Amino acid sequence: MDDLIVSIIAVALTAIGAGAAFTMMEVRGGSKEPGRNKKLIARHKILGYLFVSFFLVISAGMIYKVGLHSGELSTRILLHGVLGLFVIGLLAVKLMIARKYRKLSENLFGFGVVILAMTFVMMSVAAGYFFLHITQEMHEEHASKAAAASHPDDLKGRLLLENKCTKCHGLEKVFAEHMDKNEWDKTLTRMVAHSGDPNYLSEEERAGIIMYLSTLGE
Repeated sequence: MDDLIVSIIAVALTAIGAGAAFTMMEVRGGSKEPGRNKKLIARHKILGYLFVSFFLVISAGMIYKVGLHSGELSTRILLHGVLGLFVIGLLAVKLMIARKYRKLSENLFGFGVVILAMTFVMMSVAAGYFFLHITQEMHEEHASKAAAASHPDDLKGRLLLENKCTKCHGLEKVFAEHMDKNEWDKTLTRMVAHSGDPNYLSEEERAGIIMYLSTLGE
């Protein structure tokens, strides 16, 4: 699943959770007009079902991405996973209380607030990082294209890099490395092998990317 789609769903998930919590606050502390609480509780249930559905979609997307990931998982991904497991556990307990242990229903609002807080942190780690990363990439792209305007070869190498080398990872991973031509050549050989298509890069494309990357650390 595309990172942008996951991030948008994550923002929607947080908004739905906030709406569910606010609705329950209205039930517990708002006006006691006849029939009002019934409507609010019905709304709360709908938002709850939406929250669980969105959460499952995001979880499936993250599990799929982790399955494709090679190498050691980053601290950010591990934190996201741990928080997700906690939220799943809290949702399960909340559901059990609502369905089976109704004498404990006074604790449901507290569970909801904790779930919302953990969801906010979890989504900030994922969606927040993504949107900050996108903003940074746009800034770097603008600066790079402005700098390369008078150097057509550099611009060509940059465009090749964007078109060919962002299917498996972001450009920040590339820009963090500072290697010479030989080291970049070995890296591209490894990346092409990882793509499964030995003809993924033509010799001209390969040379253009290596030339561009080798100048970044100068």
